[in-house]
Amino acid sequence: VSVDIGGGTTDIMIYANGEPKLISSFRFAGNAIFGDGFNGSINTNGFVQKYYPKFKEILIQNDLKVELEILEKLYNDNQSSQDIINFFFSLHENKNIKDKQLKKLDFSEKLANDSDFKIIFLLFYSSVVYHIAELMKAKGLESPRNIVFSGTGSKTLQIIDQDTKNYTSLKTLFEAIFNNVYHEKDSKITVKASESPKEVTCKGGFYIGRDLESLNHTELVEINIGNSDKLAVQSISKVTDTTIKYKDLTKSYINCVIKNVEDFYSLFNKLMVELNFKDSFDVSNKSAKVFN
Repeated sequence: VSVDIGGGTTDIMIYANGEPKLISSFRFAGNAIFGDGFNGSINTNGFVQKYYPKFKEILIQNDLKVELEILEKLYNDNQSSQDIINFFFSLHENKNIKDKQLKKLDFSEKLANDSDFKIIFLLFYSSVVYHIAELMKAKGLESPRNIVFSGTGSKTLQIIDQDTKNYTSLKTLFEAIFNNVYHEKDSKITVKASESPKEVTCKGGFYIGRDLESLNHTELVEINIGNSDKLAVQSISKVTDTTIKYKDLTKSYINCVIKNVEDFYSLFNKLMVELNFKDSFDVSNKSAKVFN
């Protein structure tokens, strides 16, 4: 399974026996973690509210006037949490900051040591894998042997599991999710990611274009329609008698979608205890209680 996480969308490609079998995409990616969400703002964004004053103070103390001016403009004029977060991440590669050897402005490192926010990243990746597991089960595919992450959004993997060679803790979590969805006990998954995830995405595109020129990718694109009563996928290129249309989105159907989300939350809570998120991922008791 290839999982490409960008800012706005996550794109999935599932392979079997070396050939692509299914492609899917959904608007749940990096912006869902760091953005303002529905009707939100920088005033309610936890990442911004916690780290804006900290970073501002460090910039002032080290006389980094240009960077401070950019931060203030983003905060007071643009007022986009996503832009501010991107700025925080960019400071790690900033020449002026490198010259001053300021490790205090490494946002990834700060998040990796912030036990209060770990649960947000765990919830994100767990929901993505849960969605993929349901999609694959509905298509009658076996649980995967490998999950490969790419795209700029996947850099956050290192925040919750710093074992970047094996991702041992995430491997255990993803196996547990597939076991629960498939009602099995023997999932064996290898988790892979690159230090340059965007580069991997580009190489993957060239690989597909060169070796599978005859492939009509639109015929492989299907979506998980998320109904808890009956797992099903739907093609975007073929309309059949079973294709879900707007008129089919009855209150009963919507309630089944809501139940599917609630089922995921129940599983997440169950795994939080069974896998001991506090020890495995350094999730704070405070954040666990807030989620519950």
